[in-house]
Amino acid sequence: MASPRKLNPETTSSPAIPDAPSFLTTLPPEIRNHVYEVLFKRDEPVLVHNKDAYHAKEPERDKWMSTDDYMVDIRRFEKIYEEEMDSADEFRQVFHLELPLLLTCRQIYHESSGVFYGCNVFMLSRALNRHDSDNDESHDEEVYGQLDYAPKWVSKLGSQVAFLRTVAIDIFGGEVAGDLLWGAVGLLLLLILPADVGSQLGEVTADGGAPQPILLKLKCLYHGRRQEIAVTRYSAFGGGEAALAVVRGS
Repeated sequence: MASPRKLNPETTSSPAIPDAPSFLTTLPPEIRNHVYEVLFKRDEPVLVHNKDAYHAKEPERDKWMSTDDYMVDIRRFEKIYEEEMDSADEFRQVFHLELPLLLTCRQIYHESSGVFYGCNVFMLSRALNRHDSDNDESHDEEVYGQLDYAPKWVSKLGSQVAFLRTVAIDIFGGEVAGDLLWGAVGLLLLLILPADVGSQLGEVTADGGAPQPILLKLKCLYHGRRQEIAVTRYSAFGGGEAALAVVRGS
């Protein structure tokens, strides 16, 4: 008796007519733009962070003389890593179904990239996981910090940075990098600050003490760049905070 024939499922697909244009590109431009907005435009900010440095660092064996102590640290690392898995989901956007569209053709890639980067607010923040206490040695705070990662993230965008319009960076409790993103012409940079920061931008704070370093740097940023700044304003940004919006002229 002959053995049954095995059917090998197709793992790849190809268009019926390889040289035919994509159906989407045959639509009028205004219809295509509407499709791109439905797929890629979000009402809420798109969260961005350094996923490679988000989780705890695995302990190094050579730092422990005792194997028992090393295994205790390993179990602690595994516990922290597991606890952070759920919170890491907050950074996973719902673009996984839409992103394959970018690979269909070069025209769609460029057109939809303009909507994706130009119509969304990209938010770099530590609000979801502030494992930055002085006694926490399990995370690489310098590498994971949003101020450190922001310029690296922008550089990874390559030519797509031309489409980028709005980036919000939570700098509360951190240091300000004055030249963080000024190289991106036309970029709107939102510095997320405490709600009462407006009253603290003077020479002294409300309680008469010395100005906080972060406020001094903001003041220097404004005065040093005022010839390039088109708009500087305070506006509500939810959660009782305020945003210092700095729009760089083109």
